[in-house]
Amino acid sequence: MIERETYDHNMTSKERYFKNVQKELQKLGAVRYFLMLIFSFFIGRVVILNAISPFGIALAAAFMPYFGGISVFVATTLGIISQGFNKVIIKYMFAMGFLLLYGKLIRNKVKMNRLRCATGAFISLLSASYAYHILFGIMLTYDVIVAVMEGTIAFIMVYVFSYVANFILGPSRRQILSGEEVISLSIFISLLIMGLWDMHIFGISIKGTLSILLVLIFAYVGGAGIGSAIGIIVGLVLCMTAGYDTLLLGCMGICGLIAGTFNELGRLGSSGAFVITNALITFYVNKSTHTLIPFVEIGIACFIMIIIPKSFMDYLKQFLDANFFRTMEQNYYIKRMQQITVSRLNEFSRVFDQMGKAFSKIVDTKLMIGKQDVSALFDVLAQDVCSRCQFYGECWNKNFYSTYSSMFELLTLAEQKNGDIVIDDIPKNLADICIYKRRLVEEIGKIYAAYSSNLRWQNKISECRQLVAQQLSGVSHVISELAADMDIDIRFKKELEDVLYVELDRNGIRAYDILVIEKSDGKMQVNITKQACNGRRECLRQVEKIVSRVMGRSMSNKSRECVYGGNGQCTLELLETQQFKITTGVARRTKDFKDACGDSYSFIDIDNGKYLLALSDGMGSGQRAALESSAVISLLENFLEVGFDLDLTIQTINSILLLRSQDEMFATADMCIIDLVEGNADFIKIGGVASFIKQNGEVETIQAPNLPIGILDQIEVSTQKRTLEDEDMIILMTDGVMDAINNCGYSEEWIKNIICTLDTKNPQEMADYIMDIALGQNGGQALDDMTVMVSRVWKPV
Repeated sequence: MIERETYDHNMTSKERYFKNVQKELQKLGAVRYFLMLIFSFFIGRVVILNAISPFGIALAAAFMPYFGGISVFVATTLGIISQGFNKVIIKYMFAMGFLLLYGKLIRNKVKMNRLRCATGAFISLLSASYAYHILFGIMLTYDVIVAVMEGTIAFIMVYVFSYVANFILGPSRRQILSGEEVISLSIFISLLIMGLWDMHIFGISIKGTLSILLVLIFAYVGGAGIGSAIGIIVGLVLCMTAGYDTLLLGCMGICGLIAGTFNELGRLGSSGAFVITNALITFYVNKSTHTLIPFVEIGIACFIMIIIPKSFMDYLKQFLDANFFRTMEQNYYIKRMQQITVSRLNEFSRVFDQMGKAFSKIVDTKLMIGKQDVSALFDVLAQDVCSRCQFYGECWNKNFYSTYSSMFELLTLAEQKNGDIVIDDIPKNLADICIYKRRLVEEIGKIYAAYSSNLRWQNKISECRQLVAQQLSGVSHVISELAADMDIDIRFKKELEDVLYVELDRNGIRAYDILVIEKSDGKMQVNITKQACNGRRECLRQVEKIVSRVMGRSMSNKSRECVYGGNGQCTLELLETQQFKITTGVARRTKDFKDACGDSYSFIDIDNGKYLLALSDGMGSGQRAALESSAVISLLENFLEVGFDLDLTIQTINSILLLRSQDEMFATADMCIIDLVEGNADFIKIGGVASFIKQNGEVETIQAPNLPIGILDQIEVSTQKRTLEDEDMIILMTDGVMDAINNCGYSEEWIKNIICTLDTKNPQEMADYIMDIALGQNGGQALDDMTVMVSRVWKPV
């Protein structure tokens, strides 16, 4: 390295120049390098208002981010000299020198962007004008105004030429141009034409003919909007550089507009529209045959336009496809299909909602029938026991109310004793007259057993129907949310797709399909189908940056691995970048002498950048408790990943636990849903012990007095929201840990002190430490299933 630096230092200026040229050739390629020099030469020749020539300086400034040599300086200077050597050329040589010096000073300190390049052009021209007038005379107020105007034009033209520089020197194989790029290229080509020598062949102006050809081509390829814009630009450049009548500006614009309007008639129809429009404007303005645009020049331009190969015109058309040739018919059918899809989804949602309501009504009706079944029992009892008794009329006709009351009292006693009644339980007024006491007791026991079994199954069926009703309502809600998401996308995000097409193409990335979605919660999603990069990680190196810049928010690819879509394509799904990262550690201990741990846990990513921490403790311990808690965790994962509402998910799990067994079966559910994009945490506690969050050295206890899942028919879900910060720790645990620590009734405060004093950012280390402390309180024994889950959230650098 030392020898190389010494060699570079001892190189002559000539050697150093040719070494820089060699570097530029390697970087840009020979074709683009020489094109750049040719363009610089002709742009340097352009003079406006017969006095100023700021365009060469502006082009050199626009090229600065791509190379650091003096090639453009030489080419531009030669272009200025070719107009005729005079003292004014010295001013522009000063300006080029100042610009080169500015580039050398700035390049090593900051990245060259449009603003810095434009500022360099403005300062260079202003400084050169001041130095020129110091050398050759005083600087009058008029000279100051001209200098400021010239610098301002250069400042603006740097922004125009920067699009051209990106198109020429940026990624190759561009296929889509934005509106700004089209306008910039048209200005650039117009100035190139004006930079040609003022040649006439048989009285026909080469500049005028090429200018008309430029308007015709853009009008045919781009349509009325592009044709009129290019016509005005070309007319303006002609008026400022070649001294044409200012009426030419409006004439070229209108001719371009009409030629673009009739582009569907082909090149011949578009050219004919241009000729006729010029004739009408000439007659209206001049009232004579003296044309604003000579018909001979128009005729030659039209002839060249017609003989241009169709393949070349089709090639030009593809540059405007994303912005001007997405046909209205295609957009119409896409929009109609989306509207039909949303409408159908809403219809499905209403159907499922009505089905859910119908099931709810069936459940209510069945419960009412169950309350009337008691009277049916007395009918059965009277038929089987009393119908053959000689005192039947005495009991059930004359003394009906007394008999009914005694029977109801006996049935109530049977319910209290679970059907196990004896003769002595018969009420006295009934025992005094009944001659079939033993048979009456036996029949009541049998009837009650059948009734209770029937009632139990009716309740099971009712609960199943209620569960079905909840599920149908949940499906209705999910479909409705999906329809809302699609509807939002339809209405608002097509313009972002167009911008992404252009920006990706501008960076050499061919996108076949782009879909921008705004979800119901306001978060953005971008799906891109593009040409596969064959493992070069283009999605991470370029696409993420481009999409983030266009969307105005940080976006990242959902999958960090390549997802191939076949046919040499890959599919990217970009979501809003998570502002937080998370890692989780778990410590678990099975109750001594048990074959399975009754605690189950989960920590997974769910939809929309959210992260689920879930901990469940089944009733008791062992295999049965493990089945209960694992069922809760599994159902939570599946329902939330699909997109079911949290309240509906918990109610459904509660109903399933109630239905799974005739015996009592319940489990706690301790959850924390973390939004890693927004930085919020929702704590949901159903029967679980206290949880903790460590933030800025302080520890907060989070608890809620709720019964476990599977006890009551309906449970209330309460959510406690917290805002997360960098390096927060979230701690969940089961009652086995809390009961082991139970330090004089202050176990929560004791654990808070442990968490507060433990200085670690490793969640696994904290979970193990809390578990060791809990086991140590009982001599290393686990008196119950014990689980500690600790998560740390942090902001990536």
